[in-house]
Amino acid sequence: MNINTIIISLSVVALVSIILNVGLVWYTRQAIKRLVFVAGNMLDLRTMVNNFESHLENIYKLENYYGDETLKFLLDHAKDLSQQLGDYKDIYTLVETDDDIDEEGEYDNVETEESSQAET
Repeated sequence: MNINTIIISLSVVALVSIILNVGLVWYTRQAIKRLVFVAGNMLDLRTMVNNFESHLENIYKLENYYGDETLKFLLDHAKDLSQQLGDYKDIYTLVETDDDIDEEGEYDNVETEESSQAET
């Protein structure tokens, strides 16, 4: 084996390594973009469910509807859904800001894009 063969072999290995590393960096960036997108949507979904739960609870407390079994079951279902979404906290905490969480670790009612557009 002469020196030229070794140089060519090492050059090919280095080129393959560079191509693989560039591909891995591109794939990692795409995966992170998708994860941030999903995490943002999960945070929006959690916020909407919490807002729905609060609204439903306020309606249930009204004198006209207090004790209504259908609303009670719907309220229980909304609470269960909110707790279930809480299991995915690790995902949506990737995109949350400190403003979204109050001092007790609970989520403030964060206004979503849909609700802000509906008001205009």
